[in-house]
Amino acid sequence: GCFAGIREYLQQVREICTKNGIILIFDEVICGMRFRPGSAQGYYGVYPDLSTFAKAIGGGIPIALVGGKSEIMDTFNPNGPVVCSGTTSGTQMGVRVGLECLNMVSEPWFFDQIEKTADTLYGGINDLFEKHGIPGHVRGLGARFGIYFGCDDPNTDFDLRQTMKTYDVEMSKKFIAGALERGLYFHYYGDAPYPAHCGFSIQHTTEDIAVTLERIDDIFKTLK
Repeated sequence: GCFAGIREYLQQVREICTKNGIILIFDEVICGMRFRPGSAQGYYGVYPDLSTFAKAIGGGIPIALVGGKSEIMDTFNPNGPVVCSGTTSGTQMGVRVGLECLNMVSEPWFFDQIEKTADTLYGGINDLFEKHGIPGHVRGLGARFGIYFGCDDPNTDFDLRQTMKTYDVEMSKKFIAGALERGLYFHYYGDAPYPAHCGFSIQHTTEDIAVTLERIDDIFKTLK
């Protein structure tokens, strides 16, 4: 699904790592560039020593990135003694596309549009859960979200043990099949007892979201 971090928890982890000389690493492969500039670390105001990124920074072109504080990065070759290489490291196409993506997300309108789309989509789906009397809700942050069929309480879905007890796998499968029949695609994890993380892009328009909600409304009628 989509589990939002807890700022106070991340702050305490940062403090413990700093106190004990431990390198703090953030995995931002999924959340990187999905919301406001700075990604999760900028959003929460908690900064690691190293970060990993991929997916969104390439705008569809395969690319991955490891970055961090200079005192760590300078230990890698060619500046330092640690060998770090890969078959496609520094591939020109991926790097060039990544730079263009950075330019795009730096535009002042970009994340305003992402958040507007998110509010409309997530709020609309939650309204449909209530309208049709179907247990469940949507949890999302920025352009990533999860649909929790069978889970009534948004305050407990962060507890995977609790989610696995209440998550309705069969209803989720019926929803995904109904969506495909109506020209919508939602990510699918098979019979996993928890929701897949789904997403949208800057290319999705207001009209796209309106049509999506209309079709989900129709799906929910059949589920009910």
